[in-house]
Amino acid sequence: MIRTKNIAVYEKYFKYLIVFIVSIFTILNFLSQRSFERDIANNDIKLNSCEYFIFSKNLDTQKNEIKFDLNKEDIYVFPEVANLMCLGKIGDLNYSNDRILGNVYTNTKFINIILFLFNSFILTLNFFVKDFKDSTYFLSYIFFNLGILYNFYNSLNVISLNFIFVPLIIYFFSKTENLE
Repeated sequence: MIRTKNIAVYEKYFKYLIVFIVSIFTILNFLSQRSFERDIANNDIKLNSCEYFIFSKNLDTQKNEIKFDLNKEDIYVFPEVANLMCLGKIGDLNYSNDRILGNVYTNTKFINIILFLFNSFILTLNFFVKDFKDSTYFLSYIFFNLGILYNFYNSLNVISLNFIFVPLIIYFFSKTENLE
């Protein structure tokens, strides 16, 4: 176990940083989705790429008598870092005859890498840093993973769910093995 005097200070900042970043990103996407719904109601849809966010389990849906026909489209993030802001958002919109055609931008590999790195990092901190509290682990884990689930829902797959739940299962097994 690693024990340091200042880890409690860094732990508090880490916890608040995760909550702050995820909250800001989620609020911006929520406002973008509300803007999209308001523009649909006013029949004033902007056809710019990455203008609107949508959270929907079903990409073929209907709102306000307008049918959506959206497809998932992978975009690359590593050569073009600006595409990070487009993940989970709608692009290539075409509006005609009460029907909206478009794409929801996704990148499953990037989201899986982020999930793996973050969840492994906080699990490692919990195991090897003695002063890293369980409450900080759970708060960081829950906020980060719920933020990923909401903001990048269309980029998730079965492997993503493994990267989300396996660190939690490992944590619970490690805590229960010493209970006997």
